[in-house]
Amino acid sequence: MFQWTMSSKNSEELLDFVTNLAGEEVLKVEEDLGSGFYKLNTGEAERRQARQDIRSVEDAVVELVRNSRDAGATRIFVATSKDTEGLRRITVLDDGRGVPHQFHKTIFEPRVTSKVDGVIEDRFGIHGRGMALYSIRSNTDELGLLESEPGRGTALTMSVAVSRLRERKDQSTF
Repeated sequence: MFQWTMSSKNSEELLDFVTNLAGEEVLKVEEDLGSGFYKLNTGEAERRQARQDIRSVEDAVVELVRNSRDAGATRIFVATSKDTEGLRRITVLDDGRGVPHQFHKTIFEPRVTSKVDGVIEDRFGIHGRGMALYSIRSNTDELGLLESEPGRGTALTMSVAVSRLRERKDQSTF
C-alpha cells in the first residue's frame, strides 16, 4: 500500500503543476454556485481588490449603481431620504437580470460574483471581485434585497447612520 502525505512543499508543487498545465483560469473559482454565480478563491478576490473602499455613503451608492449596470439594467432609479436623527435610507431599483431566489442571501457573502471572467475597471476603480455588497453591508446598518427575480430586475435597500458612514461634503470632486 502506497501512502502519500501532502506537505506544504508538495502542495506548492502540485499547485504549480496544475497552474502550468491548465492555466490560472482553473484556480480563480472556489465554487460554482450555479445560475452564473461563483465564489472566488481568496487569491483571486485579493487580485481584484478595489482601489477604494466604501468610505462614504456615495461610495456605496456608486457600487450599487455599478452592480445594476453590470446586470444589464437600462433603467436604474435611486431614491434617498435622511431623517432628523441622521439615518440615510437609499433604495436602488433596476430592470437588470435579477438574482435567483436561492442567491438572495449568498450575494452578500465575500467573494461571490457573477463576473467570473474578469473585472471591470472604470473611473471609480476595479469592480467584479465579489466584495462590493459585502463591503457595503459591513459598513452600513442595513443592506438587503427587497425583491429580485431573474429577468425582472432588483430592488435593494440600504440604511446607514451618517455618523457611522459619512456623506461627502463636496460632490464635485472625484
